Amino acid sequence: MPGKDRARLLVIEDEPSLAKVLQMRLEIEGFDVEIAFDGAEGMKLMGANAPDLVVCDLMMPVMDGLEVTRAMKGNPKLKSIPILILTALKSEKQMKELEKAPAPRTPRSMACPRRGPGPGTSSAGRLRAGS
Repeated sequence: MPGKDRARLLVIEDEPSLAKVLQMRLEIEGFDVEIAFDGAEGMKLMGANAPDLVVCDLMMPVMDGLEVTRAMKGNPKLKSIPILILTALKSEKQMKELEKAPAPRTPRSMACPRRGPGPGTSSAGRLRAGS
């Protein structure tokens, strides 16, 4: 059951196993987590109930992470929601291509390669505190 004072996160990830791992880890950290398996589904869920933070894969079918970012930034009700973009991009060439893509924020500052199990308690505390 969702908690009244818990931050609500939306994870948009097309790989079900990774989505579940992210959900479990974030719930352990004290977040309420909802999952969408593509960007279009994520946008639909946000329209019904805006989250406090979106964790979004970059490369997905139907609507990718950059399209989600653009759609959110173009929607007055969603534009202030922070977005954490996940990517499996590894090479410098791929990152340079990402930087060339038009987006409301600098892609390098949004990119967070999948390296660890998730955010630490201090990050969770800052989000819950609204910072």
